Amino acid sequence: MKSKKLSVFLLIIIVSITGYFLVQDYIFSKDVGSTGDNLKNKNVETGINVGQLAPNFKLNSLSGESYELSDFKGKIVMLNFWSITCPPCIEEMPHMQEVYNDYKDSDFEILAVNLDRNMKEVELYVDHFDYDFLVLEGDGDIERTFMVRFIPKTLFIDPHGIIYYEHVGAMDYEQIVKKIKEIR
Repeated sequence: MKSKKLSVFLLIIIVSITGYFLVQDYIFSKDVGSTGDNLKNKNVETGINVGQLAPNFKLNSLSGESYELSDFKGKIVMLNFWSITCPPCIEEMPHMQEVYNDYKDSDFEILAVNLDRNMKEVELYVDHFDYDFLVLEGDGDIERTFMVRFIPKTLFIDPHGIIYYEHVGAMDYEQIVKKIKEIR
């Protein structure tokens, strides 16, 4: 009987802590609206919050090519953190591909930073579903830099490198397109 009470108590604690962090991420999901005011101030602070200049990073693609966030200046960037072991991540991937198909010839780019450790499995997954947006090999540094606690986590970065919007959880086609249109 004591063991059952202890198990229930521990379960309540774990659920409460998880709920707290989910609520915090939801509360702090922000939308900067127009970034015009930020552009007047050429000394925009670098950081990971909405309205700040996104920190530059350098990661390799699955094919081994090296990319930096700054390579995509002038484009709207959907920076997405994901894993093949994350059901909501897997759920949003077809939506990301559909958006990419519709917008890849414009001023839009997807950088899908994978946080798995076995890149061979990631490569097989990406190839199996014919995802052709840019998948990058994440590392602990980028997870810490962008404070990735829950996935999927998506940042929309405007053509000037300013973080426009942050979202935790899966996004569908309409949500992604709405953010692209707002930034334009």
